Amino acid sequence: MKTIYSLIFTFVLSISALTYVEVIEFNKRVSALVTNEEELVSITYKTIIDAYEKNANILFNTVISNEKILKIFYKASTTKDKEVLKTCRQKLYLSLLREYNTLKPFDIKQLHFHLKNNDSFLRFHRPAKFGDNLTKARKTVAFVNKEHKNISGFEEGKIFNGYRFVFPLSYKNEHMGSVEISISMNAIIKAIRHNLKSDINFIMSKKIVGNKVFKNEKSNYIASDISPNFLYEKSIHASSNSDIKKYLDNYDFKGKDLETILSTGKIFTFISTFKDTSKIITFYPIKNVVTKQTVAYIVLQKKSNEVAALKSVLYTVWFSLVFVIILALVAYYRVKRSQEIAYMATQTKSLFLANMSHEIRTPMNAIIGFSDILIKSDLDENQKKHLSYIKSSSSNLLAIINDILDFSKVEAGKLTLEEIPFNMKELTQNLHSILDVMAKEKDLTFLLKYNTPYDGDIIGDPTRVGQIIINIANNAIKFTSHGSVKIFITTLNETLDAIEYQIIIKDTGIGMSKETVAKLFTCFEQADSSTNRKYGGTGLGLSITKSLINMMRGKIDVRSKEGEGSEFIVSIKTQKYFNNTNDSKALNQENTDIDLGSLAILVVEDNKTNQVLIDIILDEYGIDADIANNGLEAVNILKEKTYDLILMDIQMPNMNGYEATKFIRDKKSDVINHEVEIVALSANATVEDIKLSSAAGMNNHLSKPIEAKKLHEVLVQNLKKKEKTNG
Repeated sequence: MKTIYSLIFTFVLSISALTYVEVIEFNKRVSALVTNEEELVSITYKTIIDAYEKNANILFNTVISNEKILKIFYKASTTKDKEVLKTCRQKLYLSLLREYNTLKPFDIKQLHFHLKNNDSFLRFHRPAKFGDNLTKARKTVAFVNKEHKNISGFEEGKIFNGYRFVFPLSYKNEHMGSVEISISMNAIIKAIRHNLKSDINFIMSKKIVGNKVFKNEKSNYIASDISPNFLYEKSIHASSNSDIKKYLDNYDFKGKDLETILSTGKIFTFISTFKDTSKIITFYPIKNVVTKQTVAYIVLQKKSNEVAALKSVLYTVWFSLVFVIILALVAYYRVKRSQEIAYMATQTKSLFLANMSHEIRTPMNAIIGFSDILIKSDLDENQKKHLSYIKSSSSNLLAIINDILDFSKVEAGKLTLEEIPFNMKELTQNLHSILDVMAKEKDLTFLLKYNTPYDGDIIGDPTRVGQIIINIANNAIKFTSHGSVKIFITTLNETLDAIEYQIIIKDTGIGMSKETVAKLFTCFEQADSSTNRKYGGTGLGLSITKSLINMMRGKIDVRSKEGEGSEFIVSIKTQKYFNNTNDSKALNQENTDIDLGSLAILVVEDNKTNQVLIDIILDEYGIDADIANNGLEAVNILKEKTYDLILMDIQMPNMNGYEATKFIRDKKSDVINHEVEIVALSANATVEDIKLSSAAGMNNHLSKPIEAKKLHEVLVQNLKKKEKTNG
């Protein structure tokens, strides 16, 4: 009986745990839906406004800002004679009427000229009305005539609300007044509705309507069932959306009320369900361009079948606690979840790889970095030997990580090559020292012979060329237990401006069968299941190598026989680089002698171990850096102190590196120096991560584990920039 009770208890506990996990997953998915909807609405709104602004700029620059129009308006702005003003108004009207009529069907609500004292000069939509002063009614006009620079944004009006694009007008370096091009909010709402396929309403602050709108125009507004503090604009309001009140009443605002939320002036999105129908509802704030106060909201409603689908999964798990057929239902659920996970895996692969890279590279940065520091310290031979084993194992693990990340880039078509000058002979010499050590560890004879008449620099990616040779040579050493590994680098073809190299790598190792050679460059393939156990590796190295060779317009062939070794023949094509290499070498020599101690550096890093590591590395350069534990702490420091360089981690609590960089670059933020050099120093190392760093406003991206040479180059460049700025 106890066994039965134990089984029942285990069974119920398992199902309860499964239910708990599913509830968490449901909440995550709902949260993701809300976030995605907010981003979609924001992007759509900004894109539409941007398109209208571009059109307004084209109209201003090509039609209004021409000699004829400016002369007419100049004459009007320099006279008080009513007849002259009348004549100028007629000429201006006739000169632009055709263009105005052409543009009216494209949502141009009005074209309006104002004199520099803010008096209305010519309304194309109401040419008979002029002379009234717009100082109070149109803050945008007053702003442009005072500041002599254009402004664009939302402004409520006495008749209609919309987007104003107001430009200053000048002639012979004299400010004459301004011209306004307006788009109605109705047109913008229609464009959003068309793009998002959502039900949309526009609500306006009741206070603003009362203070600003003409009395005879207030009938264009009706009471809103959304909020007593806001009114619907009838020209935009869709009566079919009147059920929104039901969804608002059915939503739990968790201790807050809608009025409090709307008073914050921030975008707000939530999902509410009424009678088995779920809707995603978004309140998108509209701010007055001059006062920056939220005066209206666009309210979007969209049915969400996905929420219903997620809930159905939840109900299935809950009901399974009651029904006897729980095992069958759980089995079905597991299959369904597996299918969902498989589908989601394709979409989240990049995110997974980035996170994996970050989580592994962060401790690897500390292990490799502190190993380098300890090796330089006063240790006995036995300690150095043990430490070298740690560093070697760490480097091997890092190579596996890089293989996986490179493979993901190849698979996504995002692997790119650098185009920089380097010397093939010097690269070969560096590789010789690396590979010779590996060969000696196995008592192998190693030979690397560079035999090409061209000794100048070439254009290409030295890291990837080295990776090709090391990947193949590393395999040769790995699969050779006695004998030799030999590398021959020769010229296959040469012209005045190009050279094609041939690289032959021969070994006396275990060799391969024809079947193995045929699948040699296939991802995750090795000779047999024992290969990985005996020799290690991911099975990705040669696949990546072949992709790199193809990108260099080369090819790779293999000759091998079991028990007799293998021969890899590689060709790569490069362009010659013509420059004074002595200058380059002198510059490198100069860099090693530079005193970096004057640099003021802020390190933004949440990992305590990595804080200690980077502090030690910078201390070796004579730099006493400040440390911030996260992005929020960094921006607070930058409000009171300036730096020459910021080394910015990405994944941090409170405020991550991207958010902190955007805050620093924002001219409206109160940091002292918005242009400070910011370099990402992060375990996020994919192509997408580097693009995100650049998009956020960072100047460079260094990946962890930290390469001392690359960090030194960044420090030198920053010092030279500082010296140049200071004269």
